[in-house]
Amino acid sequence: MITYLVIFIQYNEKPWLTDVKGSRAVPLPGFEVSTVPPATADKPEVKHVFKLSHTQQNFLLSAQDAELQAKWVEVLSKAARAEVPTETLTSLTEHRKSQ
Repeated sequence: MITYLVIFIQYNEKPWLTDVKGSRAVPLPGFEVSTVPPATADKPEVKHVFKLSHTQQNFLLSAQDAELQAKWVEVLSKAARAEVPTETLTSLTEHRKSQ
């Protein structure tokens, strides 16, 4: 069984142009995953922020609630250590379907 530990991130480099979007595949092994306290986030109104960091690359992501943030941090942390999380991936998919 081959497992790819990659996250695909979609972004908008120019928010004023809604039709200009990009995407990027980020291989997770070697990244550090951490939560970001609300007071230190770039935008304090954005809650449940977590960070992926590796050398000179940083990605700030946010979840809808604290529970989902904790699940993402757990799954991404395992992927960063090259572990294959199976139960949590199913849980995240089920959570997304319930929204």
